[in-house]
Amino acid sequence: MRRNLIIIFLIAAFSVFSSFAQTNVKKDVNNLKKQIEDLQDQLDDLSDRVDVNEQHTVMDKIEFSYELRTIGYSMSYNNMRGLPDWASSMMGLWAFGRLAVPAGQIGGVPYGSGSGYTFNPAFVQANQAVLQGLMPAMIQMGFIDANGFVDMNGNGQFDMYDMPMIAVGSLGTPFFTGTFGAADMAKYQMMFQGVQPKVYDNDNSLMYTTRLRIDMASKINDHLKFGGRLTMYKVWGNGAESSFFNGQMNTNMMDGLDTSVPSDDKLRVERAFFTYSWDGGHFSVGRRPSTDGPPMQYRNYSVVGGSPLATLINWQFDGMSLGFSLENLTGIPGASLKFCYGYGFESGYGNSYSYNSTGADVRDTQFGGFIANLYKTRKFNVTLLYAHAFSIADGFTGTVVMPFVVQGTDINNDGVFDEYYLGANNGGYISRTQATSNIGSEDMATLLVQGNASNFGYFFSYSVSKTSPDGRSMNPMMQFWGKDALLNDNGGQQDHGGNAVWAGIAYNWENGARLGVEYNHGSKYWFNFSGAEDNIVGAKAAARGDVYELYFTYPFYGTHFFVTGGYQKYDYDYTGSGMPLGAPKKIEDATAFDALMPIVDKVDNIYLSLTARY
Repeated sequence: MRRNLIIIFLIAAFSVFSSFAQTNVKKDVNNLKKQIEDLQDQLDDLSDRVDVNEQHTVMDKIEFSYELRTIGYSMSYNNMRGLPDWASSMMGLWAFGRLAVPAGQIGGVPYGSGSGYTFNPAFVQANQAVLQGLMPAMIQMGFIDANGFVDMNGNGQFDMYDMPMIAVGSLGTPFFTGTFGAADMAKYQMMFQGVQPKVYDNDNSLMYTTRLRIDMASKINDHLKFGGRLTMYKVWGNGAESSFFNGQMNTNMMDGLDTSVPSDDKLRVERAFFTYSWDGGHFSVGRRPSTDGPPMQYRNYSVVGGSPLATLINWQFDGMSLGFSLENLTGIPGASLKFCYGYGFESGYGNSYSYNSTGADVRDTQFGGFIANLYKTRKFNVTLLYAHAFSIADGFTGTVVMPFVVQGTDINNDGVFDEYYLGANNGGYISRTQATSNIGSEDMATLLVQGNASNFGYFFSYSVSKTSPDGRSMNPMMQFWGKDALLNDNGGQQDHGGNAVWAGIAYNWENGARLGVEYNHGSKYWFNFSGAEDNIVGAKAAARGDVYELYFTYPFYGTHFFVTGGYQKYDYDYTGSGMPLGAPKKIEDATAFDALMPIVDKVDNIYLSLTARY
């Protein structure tokens, strides 16, 4: 009995101990599990922090800054020149091969030894009064066969119901068909030059653009730095990168301005360069910071955006620079000298004549010059820029949509087109453009004075240019238009000098608000490289005439968030502002042939922009 009680006691004690042990083990397991979970949370948190630090370590190699700007415009174009409606219709029918038609197609019978072609009767009927006035001159110039006609009523003699017969040109083909000879070019030009252009107004009452800039900067060490910029600049509601050619350089999508003229929503590389510096000097190479230079910073409400003076060069290009500080050497505050070199066009790669021994002999377009700070302090500075353009080409690699197409053939390989072919671009097809020849060189110089006095900022610049033609464009379209030499028509080789003034003054309030006024004037033969200037109408610095601008900037948060409203008045005196090809004409004297592409005379532009920078 006693033995059984001992056994029962031992079993009970073991059960109690076992239960207690299991409870403690379970508690220990739970505690261990909790400790493991806590440790895992700590490891996860540590991992997150390490990942963030590693991410910053990578990203901090490049410092990013952003600018987002939206602008609304209201533009009025006044007294524009263009082809008269009948001449525009005539060019369209000619390009489509329906201006000159065989007599048999319209039920007529040719009489005489002419071509057997006459004018499209529907076109003649619609423009009878105008064509009757032109008929004597067309007979005199040889477009009409004076000894022939198309008999439309079958009586065998010429009367009021019949049509004039079109004569044949130098190739033996009827005039106003798609093929004509080089000897016929002057006749076509003469005919249109005798016609007065249409004068009209055109408004774009509301247009928006958005520009995104992503600036990149990295300090690799005390001597080596990297800089870059990615840019998207688009017109609201536009998804095409190429525009119809309207006679202005900014309608071409090309290297010098593809991020500075609004188009589609693509993000493009505007700048990418490194700078190696040492005590008293630096060397830099890459895609240059060559836009938005002085004095653009006043209107842009920013620091200086590029090194070349915008009075001469506001153009994206690839190149290099070598600069030296001269302050210690000369004792002049801020004195420095920088030599610059760049490329505007590469002829030996990607063009139709690249690596082709029988192709056009087109040389690269290169630029060289220097920027000298003659005196520079926080309050006042004087800067001199000189540049020389070598082997200027008649075009740049890019894309554009031409309203019609002119092609040429050099049959005897003497470097001159013998036949031309006119055709319609009826599908609005994009054309790849390239230079066809070198047309000369240019020297440019500008002196810019800038300063601050009390709450005022001011600047004044005077610029000169000298063009030296040496060659003729082999672009058939430009030869047909007659604008085929450097500031000359029809192959002319006369040197020309030009000059320009750009002045401005701005008043700055204590809260950062700014009121400014600027004035530009360019002479008849003024030409610079400022096609990337950020003005929707066209570069003010390139204007052959006068441009007035009034603007007001109000900061909501310093330079980080601000609104700008302004008014621009363009009053051009001469045609072709910003274009190297063709002789400038007084706008009042322009003919219909000069207005083959629209001529801008006066423009009123009201704009309102909102900008965020970070």
